Amino acid sequence: MKHQQTDAGRSVRLLRVGEQIRHIIAELLMRGDVHEPALTDNPITVSQVRVSPDLRHATVFIEPLGGIDEQGVLTALKTTPAT
Repeated sequence: MKHQQTDAGRSVRLLRVGEQIRHIIAELLMRGDVHEPALTDNPITVSQVRVSPDLRHATVFIEPLGGIDEQGVLTALKTTPAT
């Protein structure tokens, strides 16, 4: 069975999984489930999620809208414990 590849060489399955993860993270941030002032006070964009071929790792690309308080948002993301 041949796997479908996109222009970037990533399979459609990996793109779908990454998109689902992106939606879940964006929803968590939107609902305010993360209780960090830097994350709740600034509108944040989750632009992309890249998933490894074995689905074990994901790289999430996040930035605050307008670049406001980038360092504060980055620090908050690094220090917030996973739940």
